[in-house]
Amino acid sequence: MSDMASRVSSSPGYDVIGDIHGHAKRLEALLASINYVERDGVWTHPERTAAFVGDYIDRGPENLRTCRIVMAMVEAGSACAVMGNHDFNAVCLATPDPDDPGIFLRPHTAKNLHQVAATEHEMDEAPEEAALVRAWLRRLPLWIDTGQLRIVHAAWSGR
Repeated sequence: MSDMASRVSSSPGYDVIGDIHGHAKRLEALLASINYVERDGVWTHPERTAAFVGDYIDRGPENLRTCRIVMAMVEAGSACAVMGNHDFNAVCLATPDPDDPGIFLRPHTAKNLHQVAATEHEMDEAPEEAALVRAWLRRLPLWIDTGQLRIVHAAWSGR
C-alpha cells in the first residue's frame, strides 16, 4: 500500500472536496466552515482528512494559491488528492510528445487553450511557482483505492 493510501485508510473520516477551479478564498471559507484550522500555512483538522478529487485550476482568479493550499495539506498529511480533467488537460498541454517532436500530448486547439488561458496567464506571471505547481500536478494520481475508500475525479468503473 502506498504512503498516501496508508494515510487515507487510517483516517477516521473524510471531507470530500472537488472542483475548486482556482477559487482559493472559497476553499478557505469551506475549510473553515467544516472546522479545519490554518496554522503556519497548512489547513488541518484534528480528526478528519480532506480528500480532494481534482480540478484545482481554471475558471477562478487564484489558481496557483489554490494549488499551494492543497499541496501544503497533502504534504502535511491532512489531505490526499487526485487529478481532475482540468489538471490533466493542463499537464498534457504543457508536455511534449516524446515520440513526436514539436507536438504535445494534448492538441493545442482553441478549445483546449481557452480552457487553461487564465491559469497559464497566472503561471506566466510567476514562473518559478508555476514550475512547482506543474510538477505537483504531474505527480497526482488518477485514483486512490485503499480497499476501504476509492477516490477518483469523475467515475469509477468496475470493468
